[in-house]
Amino acid sequence: MPTALEIMEHLANAGRDQEPVVYSDVPMSYHPLTIDAIEGVNEETAPYVKPAKEVLSLAYVTLNQLNEARRAVQHDESLTEAGKLLKLADFASKHQELVTRKFDAVHKNLSVGIGALERQLNAPVVEAARVSPFAVEIRDHVKAMNPDQRMQWLNEMTRKDDRQSLNAVLGAPSYLTGLSDEMKAGYAAHYHRTTNPGLVARLDVMKKALDKVETLGGRLLLDVEKSLGHKHGWSEVSRVRAVKVKANDPFKF
Repeated sequence: MPTALEIMEHLANAGRDQEPVVYSDVPMSYHPLTIDAIEGVNEETAPYVKPAKEVLSLAYVTLNQLNEARRAVQHDESLTEAGKLLKLADFASKHQELVTRKFDAVHKNLSVGIGALERQLNAPVVEAARVSPFAVEIRDHVKAMNPDQRMQWLNEMTRKDDRQSLNAVLGAPSYLTGLSDEMKAGYAAHYHRTTNPGLVARLDVMKKALDKVETLGGRLLLDVEKSLGHKHGWSEVSRVRAVKVKANDPFKF
C-alpha cells in the first residue's frame, strides 16, 4: 500500500501514459492532472506550472486523508460523537494549515514570476519607444486620428510588421496616443505573441495556473469543513470545544 507522500509524488509527476490515482469522494478539480489539461501546457511550459501541480496534489491527497480519517474515527467506540468530531477537527486543522500555507506560497511565487515575465516582454518595447527619433511624431500622428482611423492604422502596422511604429505607440502611456487602456493591452498582447511567442506561451499558462490556484485555495476551507461530516461544520466544533472547556474547569488546580 503506497504512502500518502508516494501517492502525492505520483500525482504530481503523472503523465498521460500513467494510470491516474482517483479518489471518488474528492472533487476532481483538485486533481493535479487538471494542470496538464490547461491549454498551452506542454513539455516546454510544464516546468513553470509544476508548483501549481504539486499544491493540487497535496490538497487532493489531504482531502482524501480527511475523508479516510472521518470513516476510521467512526469505529472508535471509546469516543462519544462529540469526541469523534473533536478528534477529526484537530487532525483537519493541522492539515488545513499546512495546505493553506502551501497554496499561499505557490500563489506568491506564480504572481512574482508572472510580473517578471510581463516586465521582460514590455521592457524592450518601452525602450524602443524611448530611443526612437520618430516616436513623438508617430504618437502625435496617431492621437490626431479618430478611433476608427486609429484602429485601422494599428491593424495596418500590425499587418506590415512595422515594429518602429508599433513600439512608439505600444511602448508609451495610452494618453499620449489617444488609445484606451483596453485597446492598447489587446494590441500589445498580439504584438508580444508575434514577436516573442515562447515567452507569451509561458506567461499564458502561468496565468491560467494562478487562476486555478486562487479558485481552489479559496474553496479548500469549505471542502475541509465538509470533510468533518457535520452539517454545522466548524461552528459545531467551536460549540463542543467550549462545552469541553467549561466541563473541565472544576478539574483545574
